[in-house]
Amino acid sequence: MKATFILIVSVLLLSCKANSQQQKNYFDFVIEGDHLVALTDSGELNIFDTKSNNCIDKDIKTDTAIIAVTVNNHNQIIVADANNIIKKYDLTKHKFKIIEEAQADIYSLVCNSKNKIFAVTTEGIEDVATKNIYPFDRKYLLNKQIFRARKPSAVFMDKDDKLWLGYAYGEWGGNLLVFNTGTHKFIKVVEASKVEVLPVKSIFSDNAVIYLSLGLQHMLTSGSIDKITDKKYSTVFGSESHWKEYSEGNKIVRKMDAGEYIGPATFNNSDGRIYFYSQNGLFSGNPKDDLSKIQNWEKITNLQFHWSYGQPDAVGSPMNVLKMQFKNSMLYILTQNDGIVAWDGKAVKSIN
Repeated sequence: MKATFILIVSVLLLSCKANSQQQKNYFDFVIEGDHLVALTDSGELNIFDTKSNNCIDKDIKTDTAIIAVTVNNHNQIIVADANNIIKKYDLTKHKFKIIEEAQADIYSLVCNSKNKIFAVTTEGIEDVATKNIYPFDRKYLLNKQIFRARKPSAVFMDKDDKLWLGYAYGEWGGNLLVFNTGTHKFIKVVEASKVEVLPVKSIFSDNAVIYLSLGLQHMLTSGSIDKITDKKYSTVFGSESHWKEYSEGNKIVRKMDAGEYIGPATFNNSDGRIYFYSQNGLFSGNPKDDLSKIQNWEKITNLQFHWSYGQPDAVGSPMNVLKMQFKNSMLYILTQNDGIVAWDGKAVKSIN
């Protein structure tokens, strides 16, 4: 019996080891034309063809680790390295060209519609071309209780060149800042929101409305899909743990039903639907419908990903999806331990 147990454990360990060797963990990805550019947790780039999902270039390095990646309107890949040097990668020549050096430590890179590069840094928003830094304006914070300069949990450039920054502070909630890259000013978008109590997981748009996904697992589980339009903040779908009565034999018992711990969400232009991921799977809904109840969302699939630890705002909850983005009808999913996967509406395929 003991020998059998040891054999089973050994097989499981070997299986886990083999799985970890096959999978490459990624920090972020962006989509550039027909290419998906993936940033590994070791600071290298892998590039995939989105038509075949095959890797066409891998282990692309600079002198120091790459810490941020973005693309501009000309489908050019822009990166920042650990020394805050910003470079452009030439896909045909397979070479980097230095653009500028940032004045402060970089968290994220973005480009607006005029292809101007902005760096989210420890000191504020830096216009890379002019080297001007615009300090974070605390009077426009939605959560006045807390703000620490840290890597945003969500970064989104909208069609009007406004840069949206979402933050996650665990049980302390979240925050939201908006910077107009045209006027170089922080702006107020709404008076109040749920980000005071829930960390921001993602920011996205349907080209008319800005949406936020929010989620927290701290003793109880909660999540929300909210929208901002014409400076008005409203909830599309909200979920939280609650007591529910069940019949067990001749007794009525009360049990705690967990809410949806909502992680990343995105909008699919192909079918006009919102997609979000929670501990219960992948869901989609038409924003033209009443989506206030979970029953009104369609559960697409229950994706099975590995989970090793919770996020700081997910004590014990298996939130193993970090980012989602559509390319036409293909959904690309950045996972915690299973690399990047592609879902075509029928099946999930690893593109590692």
